[in-house]
Amino acid sequence: MALYQTYRPKDFHSLFGQTFVREVLQNALLQNRTVGAYLFHGSRGTGKTTVARILAKGVNCFSLTADGNPCGECQNCRDFENGSLLDVIEIDAASNTGVDNIRDMIERAQFQPNQAPYKVYIIDEVHMLSKGAFNALLKTLEEPPKHVKFILATTEIHKIPDTIISRSQRYDFKRIKNEDIIERLHFIAHEEKIQVEESALELIARLAKGGLRDAITLFEQYSVGGVLKRKYIEENLELIGDDFLSDFIESLIAKESEKTLKNLVFLREKSLDVRLFLEQLLFFLRNRMKESLKKTEFGAYANLFEVFEGVYGRLKFSPDPFLLLETSVFRCIATTPTIIHTEPVVSEKKETKIIPKKEEKTVNIPPAQTVQKKEENLSEASPASAFDFAQFIEHIRTVPKRSFVGLGLRVSTYSEEGKTIIIHPDNDFNYKKLDSADVRLFLQETLDTLFGAGYTIDIQKLGTRKQTQKPATSLADEAADIF
Repeated sequence: MALYQTYRPKDFHSLFGQTFVREVLQNALLQNRTVGAYLFHGSRGTGKTTVARILAKGVNCFSLTADGNPCGECQNCRDFENGSLLDVIEIDAASNTGVDNIRDMIERAQFQPNQAPYKVYIIDEVHMLSKGAFNALLKTLEEPPKHVKFILATTEIHKIPDTIISRSQRYDFKRIKNEDIIERLHFIAHEEKIQVEESALELIARLAKGGLRDAITLFEQYSVGGVLKRKYIEENLELIGDDFLSDFIESLIAKESEKTLKNLVFLREKSLDVRLFLEQLLFFLRNRMKESLKKTEFGAYANLFEVFEGVYGRLKFSPDPFLLLETSVFRCIATTPTIIHTEPVVSEKKETKIIPKKEEKTVNIPPAQTVQKKEENLSEASPASAFDFAQFIEHIRTVPKRSFVGLGLRVSTYSEEGKTIIIHPDNDFNYKKLDSADVRLFLQETLDTLFGAGYTIDIQKLGTRKQTQKPATSLADEAADIF
């Protein structure tokens, strides 16, 4: 028997997490105020089916404990545990989706229980039922027989009709905290006499994403010879170490193209799961952001987080996930960073300008003037053409599948602060559309192509800054944007 089955809770006392659900159901059992239909919703491995079984055992228990827990000793509790209690029926909705299956169940529900006070139907993955099956279930859920209880469980609540939800008592199961998962795994390791590395348990808790069943399954899978080590998990799942992630991020921020390309070659040869790699990368960037709060590096980490979060969201639409990752990395290298570290750039330009040594010794310039002159030298060394908002928009209108960006810009204003072009969308909808990571990258690339690499792009909501007027547009142009 698998460990997750061996250590599946058999009563509310052994239930891990879901404190609110546990307390409410225990009180309902104590007061004998259980309802005819329950709806349990939550991600996989959070205890929906387990709680449904405990509740089914509780309503049929002959001698509940003082706190509303099944006794585990009466005849019904013993029959339930060995699987011989005929009045608790579990149905997999994924394989019984049709209206005929539900009608057959409703017909059987009319008969009195065989040996227990209640007939309990546990319908797992109920969102898989067809529309006709849901409709057939409506009347029975609204006025169920007094001797029948329905417990519905689902991972996708948005697929359940509102008419079903309104007829049920709904409970939302939260993801279990990593600390609670680690505590439970420590308990299992002690019971099974397995030696574990703390870092291995932390990695399992993170990979399980709040699902205790998944965590116990991973724990059992990688406990080799009574020992659980982090390297077993990393090697089998092709996970990337923190050292590589740190090197990958820093080379991107520094725009070291040669080093970044070598890292990409390494990732491709490793044949890794791109989704899993991005999850690792985002988690690592989150930690870096937390460590660098109120530091200059925070902005660089935040920008990369936005970029790769956008890549993660588009994976399911890409025919080649690694290709999507690769091209996004290329954009990060080629695009001028949003946050510019001025000190290295100024010192670099200072070396390129030829100034007689005598002038450097004799001329004393105040610090403010020094910075001003260095900025002038910088602008002279990398000239950029004057920004033209109308030209910017017209170019974007010609780019395939980007017309919605042009349309958003047409109703926006802009302002300039030095070499920063600040776009001011006219409403929250356009702001969210233009401020997404992929659109920002596209706008920055277009800006570099048209007006040189001296400009950076920024998206801000309308404020008190002085703004230019929207470019004049004709009715024909507006119609062309729409169609």
